[in-house]
Amino acid sequence: MLSAFEKQLIQKALEENVGNKTNTAKQLGISLRSLYYKLEKYRLAKISMQ
Repeated sequence: MLSAFEKQLIQKALEENVGNKTNTAKQLGISLRSLYYKLEKYRLAKISMQ
């Protein structure tokens, strides 16, 4: 349940930042490295490149 919430939060932040991962990580308060890990974990890497 927590992971579903986290996934939605990341998706929303990516949309708000027009796919800019650096700004998304800053908005979420996590490192860019952590964001990339989570993108892989939730299989959002391909989605965020569109």
